[in-house]
Amino acid sequence: MSRMQRKVLVMLKPTLLVVLFASSIVACNAGRPPVIALAGPAAATASQMTVAGKATLQVDADRAVLAMTISADADTPGAAARAAVAKRAAAVAAFSAQGITGPDLKLSLVSVTPVNEAGYDVRWPQRHISGYRAEIGLTITTRQLDKIGDLMQVGTDAGVTYASTEFQRSDLPELKKHVRDLAMAAARAKANQLAAGLDITLGPVTSVSEGTGGDLWGNQFSVSNMVEAPRSSGAGVVGATQSLTLEITLVYQLAATT
Repeated sequence: MSRMQRKVLVMLKPTLLVVLFASSIVACNAGRPPVIALAGPAAATASQMTVAGKATLQVDADRAVLAMTISADADTPGAAARAAVAKRAAAVAAFSAQGITGPDLKLSLVSVTPVNEAGYDVRWPQRHISGYRAEIGLTITTRQLDKIGDLMQVGTDAGVTYASTEFQRSDLPELKKHVRDLAMAAARAKANQLAAGLDITLGPVTSVSEGTGGDLWGNQFSVSNMVEAPRSSGAGVVGATQSLTLEITLVYQLAATT
């Protein structure tokens, strides 16, 4: 055997060993049955059900708050303040005659500001003051909504230059709790009805959310009346009925299915 032939034989030996090893593995497994991998049972999946319950209460205002401003002008700050105090005394007496007393009638302190002439220049304020204006605020609370116009007229006669009316409901926090109970009951009743009809089992509640409707959730009626210097009495300004609406959404976990 030549040198070149011996070199080629040496190089072929590792390859022949690999082929022989692989052949022996195949031969050993030839008599065994094939192994087939089977998928395991399907994993249990949890489902959810979402239901919403809605409730609405129609709420009427049971009180009104009238904010008024009494003002008086004079050449000096002291004279303006005294004139405003005199008007305040007349207003308090007039409102007391209408049954507005005690905590239903609140007064603010006297504020005095200068009144500037036309063409006022901020660089020379002392040269453009034509007088002084004193103002006193009055806040009146009444449950007699049909007499709001008369009370505003009383304020006008006493020198009121500005008035605004806000309607309120005194037991609004309790009404909010009540409408929430109604919305929750509606959501639960719907969930139980669906579960019975679809033959499913309700699990625990996993999520709760609520959505509000109506201006009453901001603690006041949307109806308001703002006027400048009312001059005549009327039949009264009454707060309209407002809706207090709440929707509650519940997410239930359902029993696991396979």
